[in-house]
Amino acid sequence: MKKNVLIFGLVIGTILCANMIVMVNMMYSNPDFKENDIVGYAAMVVLFSLIFFGVRNYRNKHLNGFISFGKAFKTGFLIALIGSTMYVVVWLFYYYLFVPDFIDVYTSYVLNECAAADLPAKTAEMENFKEPEPVLRRIPGSESSPWSGAHERDWIRACKESKENRTETSANFAYSGPFNEMVVMGVLAVRLQGLNRILNWDGENMRFTNISDSDKLKVVTKDQFEVINGDPKFKREYADFNAKEMAEEWIKHTYRDGWSLPEMP
Repeated sequence: MKKNVLIFGLVIGTILCANMIVMVNMMYSNPDFKENDIVGYAAMVVLFSLIFFGVRNYRNKHLNGFISFGKAFKTGFLIALIGSTMYVVVWLFYYYLFVPDFIDVYTSYVLNECAAADLPAKTAEMENFKEPEPVLRRIPGSESSPWSGAHERDWIRACKESKENRTETSANFAYSGPFNEMVVMGVLAVRLQGLNRILNWDGENMRFTNISDSDKLKVVTKDQFEVINGDPKFKREYADFNAKEMAEEWIKHTYRDGWSLPEMP
């Protein structure tokens, strides 16, 4: 399959790249160039029909005339991926090395093609365009870098202000609390994936509603790997835990007593 995919992918990529270079060069160097959408789209349909012939060639020559949908889809996808990747790489090289001002030339071309009666309205529409007004409060100093410390200073500022006159921080606990809960849900989903089910979460009571008292969870307690005489050996040991108790512990962890300081004299 690899040879078949590579050959048809390279053929499609070569034709795509050659067509792109010719068309871009004609538009770039000839201001009177007239485009034809029908010819362009027809060429694309004919070109990508080579994917069909690539799949058929693989089916007839290597699979005795029968191919499953999954294998046919994979073959076609890989052929298209090779051709498309070639197109993108060649376009980037061609654009930055030979036609770096192509966008400006193309913009001029589009404006020249536009009807003269439509130009004043389009120009006025562009001149009257306004940037959207910011919805969230901007924190002074945060534009330079996320590590500038502006958010930390904004949090300290909010702590020092009185409750009646306080300006909310951009990431107050009403926002960061549910956001953190969402992230932790992802961690819990990974830890509880051995249950092989969709877990229902009760946010108000901070618990899963469909983990029963009898559910067990296998946790890896020992995971060793070594190579013996060139042969890889895996040694993995598990321990069974009560899934509900483990979930509750992970959600509301039991911490040891905190440190205490001696009384000051």
